[in-house]
Amino acid sequence: MKKIILLAFILGVVIANLAAISNYVLMVSCFEPSAINLALGGSPVGVVNIWHNEPLNAYDNPAYPSLHTGLSYSNTCYDFMRLKHPGDEKESAYYTSMMSLSYKGFGFLFPSVTNVHTWGINADYGSIAFVDENGYEIGITKQLKEFMYPLGISVNFADLYRIIHNDNTFSNNKLDLCLGMNYILNFSSIDFGYSYPANIGEEYDADCVDSGALLKYSFPLTDKIHLESVAGFSMFNAYGDGIKYSSGQQHKIYKRINTGIACSASLKNPNYLKENELTDNFENIGCLRLLAGMNDDRTQSPNIYGIGTELGFLDTIFLRGGYHKDKGGNIEGLSYGIGLDLHYRNLVSLNGNYSSFLGGSQCKDKNIYSFGCNLNVFQIASEMLK
Repeated sequence: MKKIILLAFILGVVIANLAAISNYVLMVSCFEPSAINLALGGSPVGVVNIWHNEPLNAYDNPAYPSLHTGLSYSNTCYDFMRLKHPGDEKESAYYTSMMSLSYKGFGFLFPSVTNVHTWGINADYGSIAFVDENGYEIGITKQLKEFMYPLGISVNFADLYRIIHNDNTFSNNKLDLCLGMNYILNFSSIDFGYSYPANIGEEYDADCVDSGALLKYSFPLTDKIHLESVAGFSMFNAYGDGIKYSSGQQHKIYKRINTGIACSASLKNPNYLKENELTDNFENIGCLRLLAGMNDDRTQSPNIYGIGTELGFLDTIFLRGGYHKDKGGNIEGLSYGIGLDLHYRNLVSLNGNYSSFLGGSQCKDKNIYSFGCNLNVFQIASEMLK
């Protein structure tokens, strides 16, 4: 009788470094797509990181897109598990690409094309090899992959109130209350109950829903100094959906609750949009942001914590640092990164981000790059029609 050898060590290391997933399935759900969030302490802070118009940030909080305007694209890819043992060359790649379209308090999120011509979110764990009863390979392999296709909608109810009632003085535009939901279609080729040859080409699918909320309050401390505070909440797999593998048994998809708070202080440019000087294209001369968050996977595993800080100059250069603590996954320490946003006013921008994040006890640290662009198509159209 033929039998199968899974890459048990590889998957075991992934699970050990993502302690929460040991209670769930679909490991890809655990990975953080945003290089910005990874530099600031990881996924715990992603629930309140609102200041960059990057669709990848909507993964941690589905309410995020409704705070922004225009058409945005971002993608990232990184090796999520480079083992510390010499000579290991197993593939373990993570690819993500998403787009968002936001206007007048409504935001929409949808998958885009990744660097490997897949859509949305993709984790590649390498391959499995089939062997005979004597342990010899029979020349048949199977790729271990998981995919997620998120589709999201979000609403900024404060913005919607201002539009419906034509009231630009509501709370002096200080308050924003956003709610959002991501519907996610999941696919997986991983099944620990394989029966050769019946399940060699089998893929398994399931859907789940993530939900989120954001509350932002901003006010001027002086004419030049503006303060903002943010509170965020999100829930992965809000309805506790599961996926059935070949055994027919239902396995629950990864589930967690994110909570966080953040604050920001910005030194405003008094000549922003007023004249034609180069420096008049930048809204903020400088900014300082502090973020903190927690992930609770609703199991006996310890909660995951993250804190981060970001220092920005002319809304163009951003220096980031963070601290991440995942006791269950034995991952604890500092992260850091840098971002560059080349933009013209609030109309168009090209951005790139780099971060270094902890690898854990068995893996090397991760080096993550992301790239994106924003086009405020609605504002551009308005300018052209003047």
